[in-house]
Amino acid sequence: MRGVPRRAVAALLPVEDTWWTADEIAVPLGSVGARPDDRARELWTRTDTPHDGRHLHVGLPAHGAALYRLSGARPGASRG
Repeated sequence: MRGVPRRAVAALLPVEDTWWTADEIAVPLGSVGARPDDRARELWTRTDTPHDGRHLHVGLPAHGAALYRLSGARPGASRG
């Protein structure tokens, strides 16, 4: 629908211990349904997470998880 903000939710969870070896991972925005100008908000901490327009950089411990709300950027807003 025209004029209605687009929204999505993405959960980041490690699926096996060997996959989650870095302190920070770069998640391609397209892999979680986000666009380069979308706003990413971490829902547990209620903080906006800046990104470079291509990747969402996430730092999680080995058994951690993160939940993000992805929404279209507000007019005149920057990514951070």
